[in-house]
Amino acid sequence: MNDIVRKVFKFYAVFIKILNFSSFLYYNYNIIIPTMLLHFGLSIWLIVIIFSVVIDMEAFMNIEHLEYLLEVYNCGSINKAAKYHYISQSHLSKIIKNLENELGYTLIIRSKSGLTFTHAGTVFIKSAEKIVQESNNIRKIPEQLEKDEALSIVCSSDPFLLNTFFDFRRMASKIHSNETLEEAGLRIILQRLISKERNLGIMAMFEQKAEKYRKLAEKYGLGFETLQTHIPMIVVMNPRHPLAKKEAIRLEDMAKYDFIVDSNVDNDDTKTVLQINSEQNVLHVSSLACTVMALKKSNYIAVKNQTLMQHVIENGLITREIEGFEEYSGIYLLHQKNKPVPAREKQFIAYLKKQLCIQFR
Repeated sequence: MNDIVRKVFKFYAVFIKILNFSSFLYYNYNIIIPTMLLHFGLSIWLIVIIFSVVIDMEAFMNIEHLEYLLEVYNCGSINKAAKYHYISQSHLSKIIKNLENELGYTLIIRSKSGLTFTHAGTVFIKSAEKIVQESNNIRKIPEQLEKDEALSIVCSSDPFLLNTFFDFRRMASKIHSNETLEEAGLRIILQRLISKERNLGIMAMFEQKAEKYRKLAEKYGLGFETLQTHIPMIVVMNPRHPLAKKEAIRLEDMAKYDFIVDSNVDNDDTKTVLQINSEQNVLHVSSLACTVMALKKSNYIAVKNQTLMQHVIENGLITREIEGFEEYSGIYLLHQKNKPVPAREKQFIAYLKKQLCIQFR
């Protein structure tokens, strides 16, 4: 770096001398050096200085040079590393030599059998890896901030929740390109939050099962919040089903017919609540789309919460109330407890709560 400074000052000194000499000729001999010629000469000198400075910059270690050295270390060849980075072998060899001169110790020992890193070179590589990694992290800060702001949600298969998500994105002032919405069962929702694959989990379940999942959430350091309770349950079937003639259906009526349950939900979270007996034919399905298709194509019945009513009606199915059934459904929020909540997540949660209030007021 001192050489660069010296060259800049040298250029300045030469520039001053030329100006002084030009003034001397003019005042003593009335000789005028053409301005264009003077400027041309100075420009050529400046170009030479800049070019030499750029050449000298190769001698100073930078992130790019560290990346070159890491590639040499990984592939064990200067030639292969040079090809990987689209530079000449001689250029890379010069960079390595300059680095060794700058550091004051040898990094690589070359021999006919190949090259090996010295002990100091190996230690250097370990430090270089950390520096390059941190450099990459610094470059990715805007991307990481974008990712942290993006919604990452896993939720129960519920059209109300899905519509709320897409309505929020449509109304939001900024659309994030890397947002995630995943449908899953209660256990999978919990697992996604525990593994930090998702930031928010939305569970739709029977109220009497909420305490079970609240305790599991607390066990794994997750936040558990009740968003909505006392959501009525309904029976869903096709219009040709024998029970379709009834205005209200009791659990005893349903005991004679085949049932559809969510395969992603534990048996004790559904079968025990609905009093499904072992003699009933039970079809386990993993998605709402499969449930709707099975109901349309056969005489199965399913018990769902009231938020699905509009969706099933739009698919040509019918719903009936469950007479004497005092179990209700609720919607619950799981979140990362010890992590700051990004502004976008706060906005979505507020929007979801607002839509639940409108739906069940």
